[in-house]
This record gives sequence, C-alpha cells and structure tokens, in this order.
Amino acid sequence: MGRFADALAELGRAEAMARASGNAEVADITLRGALWTCYDWGKFDLCRTYLERRLAYRAESGQGTPSLNKVYELLYSGLLDIKNGEITLARKKLVEIQALSGSIAEKEKFFNQLAVNLLKREVLFAGGSLR
Repeated sequence: MGRFADALAELGRAEAMARASGNAEVADITLRGALWTCYDWGKFDLCRTYLERRLAYRAESGQGTPSLNKVYELLYSGLLDIKNGEITLARKKLVEIQALSGSIAEKEKFFNQLAVNLLKREVLFAGGSLR
C-alpha cells in the first residue's frame, strides 16, 4: 500500500520476535520478505544488504546446506544483476546454479529447481527471448 518503511519495520519486529523465541525458520522468512520488499521497490542496495544478512543468518542458524545457500546467493545476486543491466553476469550465475544441481540434497531439490526456473525466466525476459 505504499508504506515501504512501515513494511520493513514490521518485518524487523517479526524477525526480532522470531529470533527471541528461537524460531530460526520464521526469522529467515522475515529476512526473505524484507529482501523481496526491497527488490520490488527498486531499493537494490538495500536488497543486497538483506541478502547478505539472510545468507549470514542461514549459515549461523544452520538452515539449508551450503550448496542450497550458494544457490540462493546466486539467484538473488543474479536478479540484481539483471536490474543493473548485467544480463551476461546473470546468465553465468544461472549456469553456476545448474552446475550445483547435482550437489543439492534430495530434500532441497525443489528449492533449487525454483531458483533455476525463476532466474532463467528473468534472464530470458531481460534478453528479449520471452515476449
């Protein structure tokens, strides 16, 4: 509804409560929400900051395998590359994600495939292949 700062503040409060209660999954979800909110609003530097915070928190709290967390790093940074007009960099990150597919744990394959599909779609759109 146009209240960007309020949205981030609410997500910050939710993250703090989740961390305080020991709910690492919800804390991660709030960081993902903040990341996407920044992305949607075109606040790409802030989006990158939330990406770094989310990846650090996932590592600290033991969420996801290192391979899946690398996939997330490549996905979001690839999306940011596209927004910065760096389609070639985004394509390289897509190739890296696809190369990691073999090392993704079975329980995380769905998330890997979502990342591949999302970044591939955006690369194709940015390159004019899907009109």
